[in-house]
Amino acid sequence: MSSPQSSSPDSKTLIRLLLFASSISRYFTMSGLRTLRFLCTMHHWTLRQDSSLAERNMTNSPIYNIRATIRESIYSKPMAIGMNMSQSFNRPHRAEQKDSPDNEQSDVNNFSYLQTLSLFVILIILSIVIILTIFPIFITSPLPVPATDNSTIICGVILPLSGDLGNIGTDILHGIEVATDEFNTGDTADGRKIILQIKDDKGDPNLSHALFQEMQRERVPVVIGSYSTKLTLKMAEETKKVDSSVLLSPQANGEALYGISPRFYQINPPVFYLAEFIGKWVSFSSDRVAILYCDDEYGRSVMNNIASDLTNRSIPVSGKEPIRQDDTDYAALSHSILDSAPDTIILIVYDNRQIPIIRNLSEAGFRGQVILSESGLMNSLEKENSDVLSQFSLFTIDSYTNLVPGIQSERFVSAYQKMFHQDPTRTLAGYGYDSMKVVTEALPPACDTHTVTAETIRKGLDTSRYYGVSGPKVFDSHHAAGPAQDRWVFRDGTFVLMTTSLV
Repeated sequence: MSSPQSSSPDSKTLIRLLLFASSISRYFTMSGLRTLRFLCTMHHWTLRQDSSLAERNMTNSPIYNIRATIRESIYSKPMAIGMNMSQSFNRPHRAEQKDSPDNEQSDVNNFSYLQTLSLFVILIILSIVIILTIFPIFITSPLPVPATDNSTIICGVILPLSGDLGNIGTDILHGIEVATDEFNTGDTADGRKIILQIKDDKGDPNLSHALFQEMQRERVPVVIGSYSTKLTLKMAEETKKVDSSVLLSPQANGEALYGISPRFYQINPPVFYLAEFIGKWVSFSSDRVAILYCDDEYGRSVMNNIASDLTNRSIPVSGKEPIRQDDTDYAALSHSILDSAPDTIILIVYDNRQIPIIRNLSEAGFRGQVILSESGLMNSLEKENSDVLSQFSLFTIDSYTNLVPGIQSERFVSAYQKMFHQDPTRTLAGYGYDSMKVVTEALPPACDTHTVTAETIRKGLDTSRYYGVSGPKVFDSHHAAGPAQDRWVFRDGTFVLMTTSLV
């Protein structure tokens, strides 16, 4: 929702202001005249109390002339004020004609005229100053803006749409756009419309943070973003400081995010579910495990949870190798991890580095099983030489499911293919779709004309009972959705879904 803008005064407002200014001017002018009349009356009364003054002196008094002039001005037509004044000053009284010399009478009249004219000029200038002081205040001040309703709802989207994570971010965005189109064109909208404000964070956590702060300043009530824990953590921390926006992450599920803020929600289940799922699988299929992990907040969190779970199951971890951002010698990394002779390698990598690492493990002669903790790059992996990927057993085990079988998922796939001419089945588009769907479910009824705010969205999310294409989205006390599981296996050049389960 855009912030209210100040508007220019219309013609009726300008007319009212001009009438007001005219009234002010007339008020000060008439007040001045009445004041002068009072002073003249008081002066005349004082003169009459002084028995030593003659009739001639009284009639020659400048104040007497002013009094006569004011009397004529007040009780005659306004347009004749100037004429009456000049006639009054230029017409000597009979006593003056008989007793006073011509030059003395001229001096008295000129003095009276200048004194009266000066008073009128002062009154006019004072009125103009007051008008010029008050009028601009009315012009420059914003006029009252009608209260905005909830017919248009702005939803921010911050995702990596370029760079190494561009393909994943684009898949999530497409899912969001499908859900938005369904709402805007469906029966549940009731005249309301969601407008997406889309920003590319380019895989840079500082940029995603800056973009989110900008949306907070614009008071965008709800923002969906970003993809990874690294990109999302600073944004989530910001929701603790400013209450103008609610943040939903479609995928980020690092341990540092769990329960971080009452205005942050995880659509993807927390990382410790992933550790439990992988631990169960490995406990039946492995004796020695090695772990390769991204050396960042998310990678270390997943690695620690998996290692802890394996230790509890009495499964030895033969080696742990971090993958730093500036590492490029994946051959040396592969040989290092293979020195511990593992029969299973768990690869905790969520970006394009998955592909060269798997290639180097194959070329180094590994023949055990490789378990991927992230399935977002299955389509990209399938473009690799299938002989390379077929040298060992390759699985993906997630704490989420891309799509839960059912009518709703079938409708989503159909709408996605119609809009983008692609198959979303093995992408994270379903999490983008569910992120927007829980937002639309959280909106207040259309009959509620109050502005949609972060607080109204938050209250709706807290009571969410939405069952999505990626599983149920019922948030726990830490605002995280419950777990689901997909297990895929690479077979005959493609990934095949083995099982989908809801826990």
